[in-house]
Amino acid sequence: MLKHLLSLLLVVPAVLGHSSHGRTDLTSVKEAFKADEIVPQIIPRFEPIAQATLTFNYANGSSVVISGPGTRIQRNDAQIAPAITIGYGRHPPKYYVGVIVDPDAPSRQNPIRRSIRHYLARDLTIDRKTGFLKNFTAVANEYRGPNPPAGSGGHRYIFFLYKQPKNLDISFLDLNNRTNFNLAEFVEKTGLGDPIAGNYFVSEYQAPA
Repeated sequence: MLKHLLSLLLVVPAVLGHSSHGRTDLTSVKEAFKADEIVPQIIPRFEPIAQATLTFNYANGSSVVISGPGTRIQRNDAQIAPAITIGYGRHPPKYYVGVIVDPDAPSRQNPIRRSIRHYLARDLTIDRKTGFLKNFTAVANEYRGPNPPAGSGGHRYIFFLYKQPKNLDISFLDLNNRTNFNLAEFVEKTGLGDPIAGNYFVSEYQAPA
């Protein structure tokens, strides 16, 4: 029941007040991933063909829409799974794989635990009317919010979307161990190819109130 509920959180849009960080064209997304060294640190190349937007819904009923990559948000504001929308086209592929990773563990300067897998799901589809990602099969790893250590600086939390190949097999992956997740190796073993969309936000340690 909990897994199903958390899965639904990835597709429910904000319906109350929200703020937006602006629409971003795909060239700007590509340049941001390179400028922040996601390319080539995490993936060798990135040629997005679709826009990915993340929406975090806050406890007070407001939300923040992150369409531009690299937006800094408070750790506590990213603990609930984001709603994810994909601006694709008229005839998108049937299934996708989505993943969120933190490559900056325990810090960007000393990433000896690169990467922590914060979310992994297969059999995702895009709602043709709303653009929301949704899934009706079990999520491999439910979303886990940021938890950067004190003094570790900003951490990049990166979402990638891949076209899902036929007969996708992830049985080799230890789903209970989210640390030291080698995304490039995972992509190679599963035949995912290059990501078709991506976005990321930055959070750092937030002292308890």
